[in-house]
Amino acid sequence: MTSNTICKFAWSGVTSTMVNTFRPCCRFPFDENNQYPTTDQVILYGKQAFNNNFLTDLRKDMLEGNKRRECEKCYIEEQSGIVSMRQKGNQSFISTTDTLEFDKLEFLEINIDNLCNLECRMCNSRFSTKLTVRDQLLNDHGLDEFLPSKVNYKTIEVMAALDLSDLKMIKLLGGEPLISPNLTQFLDRIPFPQNVDLLIITNATVIPSSKIIEQFKKFKSVRFDFSIDGIFEYNNYQRVGSDFDNCHSNANKLAEIFPNDHTVHSVYSSLNIFGLEKSTVWFLENSPFKNSIDVVSNNILSPFISPKWYADAILESISPSNPNKDYIHHLFENFHNYQESKWHKFLKFVSVTDNWYNTNIETINPMLKKELDKFKVNVS
Repeated sequence: MTSNTICKFAWSGVTSTMVNTFRPCCRFPFDENNQYPTTDQVILYGKQAFNNNFLTDLRKDMLEGNKRRECEKCYIEEQSGIVSMRQKGNQSFISTTDTLEFDKLEFLEINIDNLCNLECRMCNSRFSTKLTVRDQLLNDHGLDEFLPSKVNYKTIEVMAALDLSDLKMIKLLGGEPLISPNLTQFLDRIPFPQNVDLLIITNATVIPSSKIIEQFKKFKSVRFDFSIDGIFEYNNYQRVGSDFDNCHSNANKLAEIFPNDHTVHSVYSSLNIFGLEKSTVWFLENSPFKNSIDVVSNNILSPFISPKWYADAILESISPSNPNKDYIHHLFENFHNYQESKWHKFLKFVSVTDNWYNTNIETINPMLKKELDKFKVNVS
């Protein structure tokens, strides 16, 4: 049935990437095959750029009831009893889905720039200016997945090229958007902020200025997704420069200024995933915020490339009462595929970064430390 495959994001949403292209949503992979419209094409052609062959074929498949590989996370969420991003979009947007053409822009997910104040281990220099030196170090050790990147942002030019009058929601990212010097200019570009729900993805390390807070108050609503990757040491190890107590305190302060249904969003990699069980319980018992999770799937820190014994240990660490249990199990059923060379690269990554930051993976993952010692990674 087409009702199980149609997603209004394909007709009314665009998501920027760090390589100056636009995809239908954040769950589509990065553009390795030059299939997405580029930033320059959007600046030149406006919304017509979203009617290229790839996006037209995507809408055609959805109308014909063909499930797309790129949409698997939503299908898995729905299979697990979780309201998926697809379902949320279909409930929120009013765009027509009876043609193959892009209708009107109702959802915009966009990175202002990559200025950031953290050095998250699962991240890279496309998303954080702080990671350029670290990525060069990793590249020097043969981890070419972390080749230092520079991105020429044209966010403001894109905003000028698009018709923003039908916007219902903006998902705003960085870097860290709350420290971006471009934030004020970006917000001023929105013609009818009173009609727009503003979702801000922030690492909760800062409270914005009073000027920014007043700009936020012009919007229909303001909601925050606080990027905090588990509790205490699990977050602090993975998100280098972050302090869990300070971040959770800042999140509470922002929630007082903007009462809403805010979320702590936790990303779990092979590094911190054994903290998922404790973190879930802590957030349920001690935090006013919902806790959503995601699992790294697009680089060597993904647990999906780990050996079977490691994947089995992850699944065994999650209790039957954990609300994420079915979702995690379905993810591993669909995506786990041990890749020895990538796993060895991951172990090398851990050694290099522990040496660089003077940290020890044993503080959050003793099992991984034992495996690392057996592997005897040379980081000289």
